Amino acid sequence: MIYAEANNKNGEIYNLKHWLKLERPLPKKKSKKQKMKVFLSSGVADKAFADSIRASLVSAGAEVVSADDIRGGQPINSSINTLIGDSSSAVVIVSDKKSPWVQREIDAMKSHNIPLTQVIIGSGESLESLSNAKSIRIKDGEEIKLNSKDIIQILKK
Repeated sequence: MIYAEANNKNGEIYNLKHWLKLERPLPKKKSKKQKMKVFLSSGVADKAFADSIRASLVSAGAEVVSADDIRGGQPINSSINTLIGDSSSAVVIVSDKKSPWVQREIDAMKSHNIPLTQVIIGSGESLESLSNAKSIRIKDGEEIKLNSKDIIQILKK
């Protein structure tokens, strides 16, 4: 409830109250011409790979968002949830360097029911929570450019 006190020109005082209802805006309808919006999930240790994959996806025409796009002062969990909810698909970078944030992001992706693709780097193993996700294995950073078209094709399916 919002309460306000207002004065008119005659000096009369009015006490006002009004219920405030906060709602998340409805998602925009996606047109065929709209860019594919991809949420990119990775641990801090895999930032170099994430940056390369982001660049490859952007050059292929996708809009890429990640936790890196959250401005300071915003609540992290709800901001990530919003970014994921607004995405049409997601790419999760999996390596031998585990991150608890990646698992939180995967849980959010599953709750929003968006298609997941895991990019397994080096000797990393597929996460059990991604057993049903499509996968691409990349040996090193040089292969990212070669496999970016494959990633885009998987995301479009």
